[in-house]
Amino acid sequence: MSRAATALSMSQPAVSSAINRLRRILGDPLLVRTGRTLRPTPFAEALKPRIRSILAEIEQTLTARPTFDPATDDRTFRLAATDYLAMVLLRRVVESLTNLAPRVRIVVSPVAQDYGSQLSEDKEDLLFLPAEIATELNSFPGMPLFLDRFVLAMWSGHPRRDDDPNRLVSEEPYLSWRAHGPSSPDRHLERLDVPVRTEMSTESLMTAPFLLRGTRLVTVIHERLAAAVADAADIVTRPLSLDIPPITQRMFWHSRRTEDRGHQWLRSTVLSAAEEVQIG
Repeated sequence: MSRAATALSMSQPAVSSAINRLRRILGDPLLVRTGRTLRPTPFAEALKPRIRSILAEIEQTLTARPTFDPATDDRTFRLAATDYLAMVLLRRVVESLTNLAPRVRIVVSPVAQDYGSQLSEDKEDLLFLPAEIATELNSFPGMPLFLDRFVLAMWSGHPRRDDDPNRLVSEEPYLSWRAHGPSSPDRHLERLDVPVRTEMSTESLMTAPFLLRGTRLVTVIHERLAAAVADAADIVTRPLSLDIPPITQRMFWHSRRTEDRGHQWLRSTVLSAAEEVQIG
C-alpha cells in the first residue's frame, strides 16, 4: 500500500480510505491479502482493461488539439514494433523527424505476446506486425506498408555460396530463429516437407545474421533486413524458388486515434518512410 501511495503522491491513509470507498460502492473487496502482499480479486482484474481504456480516453481528451504543427508541437508517440521493423522502417522515420519535428519524441516498445491488448487497451499509438500473423487485429484500423520476401543467408565466405540455395537449406546446418513460436519461413519449410538440420536456434531475428560469420550455417530471413546488415554481418543472400510467400508489414491503431491530427501526421510520416523502403 505504501508503494501505491508514493506512486499516486498520496498519503497511505488517504489511499486506504479511497479503496474502502470503492469497496462499498462496488460491493467487492478489490484487494485481498496473500501472505505479505495484496492481490487484486477476479472482479478487480476484470475491471483493469476497462479502466485503462477510460483513462486513455480521458488523457486523449485533455491533450487533444484541433491542429498539429510538427515544427513546434511537443509530443511523444508510442510505437510497438519488432527489432526488424525498427531497423528497416522506423530508423527512416526517426531520421525524418530530426528536421521536420525536432520536439516530437518516439518511444519504441516490443510487441507483446498478447499484442491484441496493446491495441484494445490503447497502450500504443501504432503497432506494427505482418498482416499474415496479426489476423485478429483486422477489426482495428490499419494500413499496409510494404512487402518483404524471404531469402537464404550465409557467411560471405561459405564454401558453397554459389551452389543451389534450395539444396543448401536441406544439406547445410540450419540456423532457426523464432519469436513467440516458429518463424514464418520455418513453418513454410515444414509445410513443404523440406527437411532441415537445425544445429542452432535463437530467439532473436536480429541476432541471426550475425551468427553466420565463419560457419557453414544457413538461415532464411527477410530480404530487407539482410540487405541492411549485410556488410556488418559479413553475409550474402541468395533467392529461393521454394513456395515461401512474402509478408506484408502493416500498421494498426485504435479507432479513437483516427481523427487525431497529430496521429494523422504520424501515420503519413510512416507511410512516406514505407514508400522509400518499398522502392528500395
